[in-house]
Amino acid sequence: MAVISNSKSLRSTMRKTEPKEERTCTTKELHDLVRPYAMDAISFYNEITGTKYELVEPGYIAHALLSKCLVRHLDFTAKKTDVDDAPEEIFFAELTTINKVRCVKVCKCMGQKNQFQVYKNNGCRYCMNYNVQHPRDGGFMAGGAGLFRDE
Repeated sequence: MAVISNSKSLRSTMRKTEPKEERTCTTKELHDLVRPYAMDAISFYNEITGTKYELVEPGYIAHALLSKCLVRHLDFTAKKTDVDDAPEEIFFAELTTINKVRCVKVCKCMGQKNQFQVYKNNGCRYCMNYNVQHPRDGGFMAGGAGLFRDE
């Protein structure tokens, strides 16, 4: 049984901490960061679907470090190369990295950019503070109590 003496007291000391300066980057820096992941994703999409899309503009990205892998969610725009005046379409991709090996797990076309309704993160806990657009119909790791695919 522990005995607490009244002669001594513990006090927590409050130290004033300076707020961390939020790192901001330019649009070009963001696009340069997202581009290699978007290129991997669109190559994967073309191979799986038999289509010919090319990257138009990288979008936003979010990272989540899990116990077994690093998960990245990103969005970007692309258009078909074999169609004249093809509209830009918006895509979502999920990539994982395990032991320095990057793998595209999901790449979904969410429709034409000019007709796209903003879905935000659609319940993705990894992207709560990021502007990555997610597909309305799920199919991606969304975090929460455990690692699961929201399908």
